[in-house]
Amino acid sequence: MSKKPDKDLSEFKPLLNETDNDLTPKNLIAMAWSLCLNATVQSILEANKKDHKSRVTVEAESKRNKEHGLHYILKAYVAIDGYSEDDTIKLAKMAHRLCPISKLIEANEFVSVNYEAY
Repeated sequence: MSKKPDKDLSEFKPLLNETDNDLTPKNLIAMAWSLCLNATVQSILEANKKDHKSRVTVEAESKRNKEHGLHYILKAYVAIDGYSEDDTIKLAKMAHRLCPISKLIEANEFVSVNYEAY
């Protein structure tokens, strides 16, 4: 018996670029990482008894060159309501170390975690 997914992927369509409305591998990894990283940010905030809203958006770009062939460039932008840039970056880096998806991709030179104002 197959288990029904917790969420319908169609509800995440707004997370995708308007020009990339297909559920491509590039969009799926961006979506998975943004959801996982934001959930980890929220877990850290909750563990520290902080009630702040957060958001993570991920830009995914396909590149091809001779050295790396086809590859993705993934840039996460973390925003936490009421947090300074320094505090957001500190918490985002901690979340990046703990997030399961981040653990899969963190050693990749084309992956970065950045600040974004809430």
